[in-house]
Amino acid sequence: MGLALVMAACLCWTASADVVHNVTATEGPDWVKVNIAGAHNYSIKHLPPGNADYRSIAVDIHGASIAGGLEPKSALPVDFGLVGQLRVRQIGSMVRVYIDVINWPQYQVINTGSGVEIAMKAFKQRPKDPDAMY
Repeated sequence: MGLALVMAACLCWTASADVVHNVTATEGPDWVKVNIAGAHNYSIKHLPPGNADYRSIAVDIHGASIAGGLEPKSALPVDFGLVGQLRVRQIGSMVRVYIDVINWPQYQVINTGSGVEIAMKAFKQRPKDPDAMY
């Protein structure tokens, strides 16, 4: 009985794992939207400047994998307003999408039902450093 419950729990956990199918960036006159198809269990982090002087908005998709187990190209250039580029990495059982920015843009996170969208104002900075907001 105990083994059956453990197996059922493992099957349920496996079935609910997210598969990230696509990561795209679209631009408008003053905005950039990043769509992550297949992301449902996610969290947002703000990372300080790295060696390329970008700050990163990190979207961590927990219990997820990249479709087909493929590693995408190293960076998708955006170069529009405050948004520099996108990067996607598989880190253990998590997929991390890095949105590299020159400075912190105003943005909002939208659950689309089929994933998550990060809608950023390309030319408008946040009034405060996000690290000070947590």
